[in-house]
Amino acid sequence: MSTTILPISKPIVFEDDKLIRFHHCDPAGIIFYPQYFVLFNELIEDWFTRGLGISFVDQVTKERVSTPIGRVECDFVSASKIGDVLRFRLAVGRIGTSSIQLKFEVRHGEDSSKADRGARLARYVQGGPDLAGPSA
Repeated sequence: MSTTILPISKPIVFEDDKLIRFHHCDPAGIIFYPQYFVLFNELIEDWFTRGLGISFVDQVTKERVSTPIGRVECDFVSASKIGDVLRFRLAVGRIGTSSIQLKFEVRHGEDSSKADRGARLARYVQGGPDLAGPSA
């Protein structure tokens, strides 16, 4: 099995806009909170493929490498609704020996007055236990 080594010049921050659709929402048209985690995972896949230039599909199907969740912590600040366009931001918080800490922030588009809409992930640790503690 080969190992992919990321060049230093690759981004450690990745952003993407996502439209909140009917399938993300409960019958009242408000996002069903677990859907944020589906959207966070989509962002990770897009970061690999578009941000880092590494095929996420190849990583999973050919290299047999995945990104399991070791620990997750999230604050839901306010509800998002069907039709909202949310800006999802992924930032690398820390890289350990067997895991990586990713931090997410969700904003309502580019409108800073609505920056608190959505969810903020304080920690989303991919991989082993070396970052599972309360540090960072």
